[in-house]
Amino acid sequence: MTLIQDLIYAARSLRKAPGLVAVVVLTLALGIGVNTTVFNLLNLMLLAPPTALEPDRLVRIEPGNGNQISYLNFRDMAGSPAFAGMALTTGASLNWRNGDAVEPVPAMALSANYFQLLGVHTWLGRTFTLDDAAPDVVVLSYEFWRRRFASDRGILGRTVNLNGRPFTVTGVMARGYRAAMGALIPQMFVPVSPAVSDGMEDRRSGTFSVVARLAPGMGREQAQAAFTSMAQALEKAYPNENRSFGRPAFVVPLSGLGSLQSRNSQPQFWIGLAAPFVVMGLLLAIACANVAGVMLARGAMRQREIAIRLALGASRRRVVRMLVADSLLLSLAGAAGGLVLTAWATPLLSRIQLPNTPPLPAVTLEMDARLGLYTLAVALGTCLFCGLIPARRSTRPQILPWLKKTALEGAGGGGRRRVLVAGQVAVSTLLLVVCLLFLRSLWYIGTIHPGFDIDRGITAKVAPERGNFTTEQAYAAAEELVRRVKSLPGVEGASFASLIPLGGDSVGGETELKDRPDYRGPMIQYSNVGPEYFRTMGIRVARGREFHEADRKGAPAVAVVNETFARLAFPEGGALGKLVRAQTGRPEPWREIVGIVADNKYAFYAEGPTPQMFSPFLQTGGRVFLQVRTAGAPAGSSGAVRRAIAEMDHSLVADVRTTRDAASLEFALRRLSTALLAAMGALGLLLAMIGLYGVLAWEVSRRTAEIGIRMALGASEGRVRLLVLRKTLLLVGAGIGAGIGIAMLATLPLRSFLAGVSTADPLTMGGVAGLLAVVSVAASWFPVRRATRIDPIAALRYE
Repeated sequence: MTLIQDLIYAARSLRKAPGLVAVVVLTLALGIGVNTTVFNLLNLMLLAPPTALEPDRLVRIEPGNGNQISYLNFRDMAGSPAFAGMALTTGASLNWRNGDAVEPVPAMALSANYFQLLGVHTWLGRTFTLDDAAPDVVVLSYEFWRRRFASDRGILGRTVNLNGRPFTVTGVMARGYRAAMGALIPQMFVPVSPAVSDGMEDRRSGTFSVVARLAPGMGREQAQAAFTSMAQALEKAYPNENRSFGRPAFVVPLSGLGSLQSRNSQPQFWIGLAAPFVVMGLLLAIACANVAGVMLARGAMRQREIAIRLALGASRRRVVRMLVADSLLLSLAGAAGGLVLTAWATPLLSRIQLPNTPPLPAVTLEMDARLGLYTLAVALGTCLFCGLIPARRSTRPQILPWLKKTALEGAGGGGRRRVLVAGQVAVSTLLLVVCLLFLRSLWYIGTIHPGFDIDRGITAKVAPERGNFTTEQAYAAAEELVRRVKSLPGVEGASFASLIPLGGDSVGGETELKDRPDYRGPMIQYSNVGPEYFRTMGIRVARGREFHEADRKGAPAVAVVNETFARLAFPEGGALGKLVRAQTGRPEPWREIVGIVADNKYAFYAEGPTPQMFSPFLQTGGRVFLQVRTAGAPAGSSGAVRRAIAEMDHSLVADVRTTRDAASLEFALRRLSTALLAAMGALGLLLAMIGLYGVLAWEVSRRTAEIGIRMALGASEGRVRLLVLRKTLLLVGAGIGAGIGIAMLATLPLRSFLAGVSTADPLTMGGVAGLLAVVSVAASWFPVRRATRIDPIAALRYE
């Protein structure tokens, strides 16, 4: 009841200061809003449990070899008493023919018992089950059904053309259905079958993830032991296909932070996950420091009122609680404003489009218990920081001096406000240092030559509409495409490969050398490329030759390596003619090295010299990425390449773009992160300068009489300016010094994310210090100008 009275009194008191309320609420809304926006995304993508019955009993199982599981291994492992059931799932991209157009649609291929295991039902129709005689059935997501089929309830029983085959629609999932595998938001659900999944009859083809429900009374440790035991039996039965399959499995929850664990998790992953919260927390700290300064000033102005209350017998705890009620109301209002900001900003993030990635799903603010508790915790923490410290400072037992002082004389707390502003400047320095380091790293990456011609190339990702394209058909299609594209005007060369350099794809592993059985070299990167690939890409052949059309199935197995591989594996030279074999988990032949090519960037612009091995595409196969070299600007030839693909086979789905665009994923990610850091740094700087302005304005108002006396005794305007500016320089200098020291330590974990710049880069530190000094002087302009305009007579009369 007392708390309610305090809140009512606080509301009446704050109603008399609408300007203060508006500034504080807006400041807190910005600080809390950016935090709730980041948490909302994390909650939607990773923390929220999947739509399922008892989701806390669901786990994801990673086999001991660190890979996913094959269909045959899964089939042999069903029926363990440690689990109430196990199901398969894998991401898929289905080619949906809609009229004359073919559109790739993100989907999930599931074992037939998947929905029954999770206890999930459709909103319309039914899911597929073990009783379905034919696998060609599909369940649509609610959003896809509403958007692409206009919410037609007659969709059940109709057929849609997927991967060149008719699929019957059996149901529509409920609105807001959350899939069971991380951030994936599929639009269709189909049963696992050869029509949508490759390698189902290959025990080495680990392309599926395992979702399991723990049996009653069974813990994750026991389930891990049971799965490992079954895997060891399969490794003994199929030693060649299941190498290392029997190592201890990795069993993790299907939702929450525990779901982010992986056997191969790198520290960079956790640093990258925590970094946004650290940045947003720093921004909130700046906002809280601003508000704490305001509350200190407000408490100082109310010292006579507080003294009277204490003199009349009110306990200090009671008065502190009354003052904290102000902060609680302001913090809750700021949290509400932050949620409004989150509701506005979150859908905008869906519009971000990165190269070589599907469009991000539409996301909105979803208020659930986790987000509600997080927002409430942030609001209460803000209240304690902004209200409790100023309230304790304002209720120090000095009743008699306070009763004798006027409101202006009693307005103390300047020292604490200066400390808060110095802290704000320090945090702003840290944010700006990180931002400038990323900006300089981005500029450096833009100057790196990737080792291939990125400015005169076209890259086309080509996929058949039919999912059952044979290897021979893929070979024939790739060769025919090259023949047609080479005949186009303005084209100097064409080839194909299994991946795009710097396109976000990478395949790595270990390598054996025939002449050196004890060789243990670093991990190497693999790629399968077609004839004349290196000439098309502008990669220099240093020794030997590149692949020809004769290097196909049935011909001797050959390979090309880069100069780094040749130097590491054969330090004395003589790599040509040596036999090498990649360890990919599948039987691989010994390949003769017939060529050595210059190094080029493979996965990242900033990577050092990386050993690479190339195999002939016509011997190995893979996805088809058409590579074209043009005589002039590639944009002018993109349309001709697209038409050539469509004319050859209208069932081919092609994503045609310039090679620079295709290889820009890393650059786009860095540019996005730099832009976000710049926005946060600018906002932090703005808030810090607002706090600095407030302190200086307060100093001037508090020292009005002193300044008037100085000017009456002959002090010049320049002298008064220096008097006030000295406060600015001391505050900002202390904040910058502390911020740079903190930044040099705090940025050490970011070394792996930076390229071409040191975390202690003096140019960055000096640039930030200079920027803050200039902006701080600008922020102090009005208080300084006000100080020099004080009328000495008016100041003395007031005194």
